[in-house]
Amino acid sequence: MPYQPHKFYVLSPHPKEPMPRHVAVTALVVSATALSLTSCSQSSDDPSTNAVETTTPAVPIVEVDTKNTSGYAMLNGFEILPANSPAICTRQQERMTVILGNIGSKTVASAIIDAGKVTDVTISDPEDTLTLTAGAGTATLTQQGPVFTLEGQAPGVRKANTQSGEMPMTFLMTFECP
Repeated sequence: MPYQPHKFYVLSPHPKEPMPRHVAVTALVVSATALSLTSCSQSSDDPSTNAVETTTPAVPIVEVDTKNTSGYAMLNGFEILPANSPAICTRQQERMTVILGNIGSKTVASAIIDAGKVTDVTISDPEDTLTLTAGAGTATLTQQGPVFTLEGQAPGVRKANTQSGEMPMTFLMTFECP
Protein backbone atom coordinates (compact mmCIF):
# COMPACT_ATOMS: atom_id res chain seq x y z
CA MET A 1 0.00 0.00 0.00
CA PRO A 2 1.54 3.36 -0.95
CA TYR A 3 2.04 6.02 1.71
CA GLN A 4 -1.06 8.13 2.26
CA PRO A 5 -0.45 11.37 4.18
CA HIS A 6 -3.91 11.45 5.77
CA LYS A 7 -3.49 8.07 7.51
CA PHE A 8 -1.41 7.21 10.56
CA TYR A 9 0.71 4.09 10.49
CA VAL A 10 1.49 2.04 13.57
CA LEU A 11 4.71 0.07 13.36
CA SER A 12 5.84 -2.60 15.76
CA PRO A 13 9.52 -3.38 15.25
CA HIS A 14 10.97 -6.60 16.59
CA PRO A 15 11.07 -6.28 20.42
CA LYS A 16 14.79 -7.11 20.62
CA GLU A 17 15.80 -4.49 18.06
CA PRO A 18 15.92 -0.75 18.76
CA MET A 19 13.35 1.43 16.97
CA PRO A 20 14.82 2.46 13.61
CA ARG A 21 15.76 6.15 13.33
CA HIS A 22 13.42 6.67 10.35
CA VAL A 23 10.46 5.61 12.50
CA ALA A 24 11.43 8.11 15.20
CA VAL A 25 11.86 10.84 12.57
CA THR A 26 8.43 10.09 11.11
CA ALA A 27 6.86 10.19 14.58
CA LEU A 28 8.57 13.53 15.25
CA VAL A 29 7.27 15.05 12.00
CA VAL A 30 3.72 13.80 12.71
CA SER A 31 3.88 15.14 16.30
CA ALA A 32 5.15 18.54 15.15
CA THR A 33 2.39 18.74 12.54
CA ALA A 34 -0.31 17.87 15.08
CA LEU A 35 1.11 20.36 17.58
CA SER A 36 1.18 23.15 15.00
CA LEU A 37 -2.51 22.61 14.27
CA THR A 38 -3.51 23.03 17.93
CA SER A 39 -5.05 26.37 18.84
CA CYS A 40 -6.52 28.17 21.84
CA SER A 41 -9.61 30.36 21.85
CA GLN A 42 -10.78 33.06 24.21
CA SER A 43 -14.36 34.25 24.57
CA SER A 44 -16.53 35.96 27.13
CA ASP A 45 -19.83 34.54 28.37
CA ASP A 46 -20.96 38.03 29.40
CA PRO A 47 -22.53 39.78 26.36
CA SER A 48 -22.22 43.19 28.07
CA THR A 49 -18.46 43.15 27.64
CA ASN A 50 -18.79 43.06 23.84
CA ALA A 51 -15.86 40.66 23.76
CA VAL A 52 -14.92 39.40 20.36
CA GLU A 53 -13.94 35.75 20.08
CA THR A 54 -10.37 35.37 18.91
CA THR A 55 -8.35 32.35 17.99
CA THR A 56 -4.61 32.37 18.46
CA PRO A 57 -2.22 29.53 17.73
CA ALA A 58 -0.77 27.72 20.75
CA VAL A 59 2.54 27.54 18.89
CA PRO A 60 3.66 29.26 15.71
CA ILE A 61 2.28 27.47 12.68
CA VAL A 62 5.08 25.93 10.64
CA GLU A 63 4.23 24.70 7.18
CA VAL A 64 5.20 21.09 6.50
CA ASP A 65 5.37 20.00 2.88
CA THR A 66 5.33 16.22 2.27
CA LYS A 67 5.73 14.65 -1.17
CA ASN A 68 5.67 11.07 -2.42
CA THR A 69 8.72 10.65 -4.62
CA SER A 70 11.38 8.08 -5.51
CA GLY A 71 15.07 7.31 -5.17
CA TYR A 72 17.65 4.58 -4.72
CA ALA A 73 20.35 3.62 -2.22
CA MET A 74 23.63 1.71 -2.22
CA LEU A 75 25.55 0.35 0.74
CA ASN A 76 29.16 -0.81 0.35
CA GLY A 77 28.79 -0.74 -3.43
CA PHE A 78 25.68 -2.95 -3.46
CA GLU A 79 22.31 -1.63 -4.56
CA ILE A 80 19.94 -2.20 -1.64
CA LEU A 81 17.05 -0.07 -2.95
CA PRO A 82 16.75 -0.08 -6.76
CA ALA A 83 16.00 2.99 -8.86
CA ASN A 84 12.46 4.32 -8.48
CA SER A 85 12.04 2.88 -4.98
CA PRO A 86 9.25 4.68 -3.11
CA ALA A 87 10.32 7.63 -1.00
CA ILE A 88 8.77 10.28 1.21
CA CYS A 89 10.30 13.74 1.29
CA THR A 90 9.25 16.21 3.98
CA ARG A 91 10.31 19.84 4.17
CA GLN A 92 9.77 21.96 7.24
CA GLN A 93 11.40 25.39 7.09
CA GLU A 94 15.09 24.65 6.38
CA ARG A 95 14.91 20.97 7.42
CA MET A 96 14.43 18.18 4.90
CA THR A 97 13.74 14.58 5.89
CA VAL A 98 13.72 11.78 3.34
CA ILE A 99 12.82 8.12 3.82
CA LEU A 100 13.52 5.65 0.99
CA GLY A 101 11.91 2.22 0.87
CA ASN A 102 8.77 0.93 2.52
CA ILE A 103 8.40 1.96 6.15
CA GLY A 104 8.51 -1.16 8.29
CA SER A 105 10.60 -3.22 5.87
CA LYS A 106 14.10 -4.47 6.70
CA THR A 107 15.63 -2.48 3.84
CA VAL A 108 15.27 1.26 4.25
CA ALA A 109 17.34 4.44 4.06
CA SER A 110 16.71 7.81 5.68
CA ALA A 111 18.44 11.16 5.94
CA ILE A 112 17.92 14.45 7.73
CA ILE A 113 19.36 17.57 6.11
CA ASP A 114 19.20 20.77 8.14
CA ALA A 115 19.98 24.06 6.39
CA GLY A 116 21.92 22.23 3.67
CA LYS A 117 24.01 20.21 6.16
CA VAL A 118 23.58 16.45 6.56
CA THR A 119 22.89 15.73 10.23
CA ASP A 120 21.75 12.08 10.18
CA VAL A 121 21.84 9.15 7.77
CA THR A 122 20.62 5.62 8.47
CA ILE A 123 20.75 2.84 5.91
CA SER A 124 19.78 -0.70 6.78
CA ASP A 125 19.28 -4.00 5.04
CA PRO A 126 19.04 -7.53 6.49
CA GLU A 127 22.86 -7.85 6.66
CA ASP A 128 24.18 -4.35 7.41
CA THR A 129 23.25 -1.21 9.28
CA LEU A 130 24.99 2.14 8.80
CA THR A 131 24.35 5.15 11.03
CA LEU A 132 25.87 8.57 10.50
CA THR A 133 25.32 11.19 13.17
CA ALA A 134 27.13 14.44 13.94
CA GLY A 135 30.85 13.74 14.19
CA ALA A 136 30.69 10.09 13.10
CA GLY A 137 31.54 9.76 9.43
CA THR A 138 31.48 12.04 6.43
CA ALA A 139 28.76 12.94 3.96
CA THR A 140 28.70 15.03 0.80
CA LEU A 141 25.42 16.45 -0.46
CA THR A 142 24.98 17.65 -4.04
CA GLN A 143 21.88 18.93 -5.76
CA GLN A 144 20.91 19.18 -9.41
CA GLY A 145 17.43 20.66 -9.67
CA PRO A 146 15.10 18.64 -7.43
CA VAL A 147 17.49 15.63 -7.39
CA PHE A 148 19.80 15.23 -4.39
CA THR A 149 22.79 12.90 -4.13
CA LEU A 150 24.19 12.02 -0.74
CA GLU A 151 27.37 9.98 -0.45
CA GLY A 152 30.00 9.26 2.15
CA GLN A 153 31.14 6.81 4.77
CA ALA A 154 30.26 6.09 8.36
CA PRO A 155 30.59 3.35 10.96
CA GLY A 156 28.34 0.39 10.34
CA VAL A 157 27.55 -3.01 11.78
CA ARG A 158 27.74 -6.21 9.75
CA LYS A 159 25.28 -8.81 10.99
CA ALA A 160 26.50 -12.25 9.98
CA ASN A 161 24.56 -15.17 11.47
CA THR A 162 24.89 -14.81 15.26
CA GLN A 163 27.99 -12.61 15.18
CA SER A 164 28.21 -8.93 14.39
CA GLY A 165 31.12 -6.61 13.89
CA GLU A 166 31.62 -2.89 13.45
CA MET A 167 33.33 -1.69 10.28
CA PRO A 168 33.50 1.44 8.10
CA MET A 169 30.88 1.42 5.34
CA THR A 170 30.27 3.54 2.26
CA PHE A 171 26.88 4.74 1.12
CA LEU A 172 25.16 6.49 -1.77
CA MET A 173 21.59 7.80 -1.81
CA THR A 174 19.90 9.60 -4.67
CA PHE A 175 16.39 10.95 -4.29
CA GLU A 176 14.06 13.58 -5.67
CA CYS A 177 12.66 16.23 -3.33
CA PRO A 178 10.73 18.86 -5.30
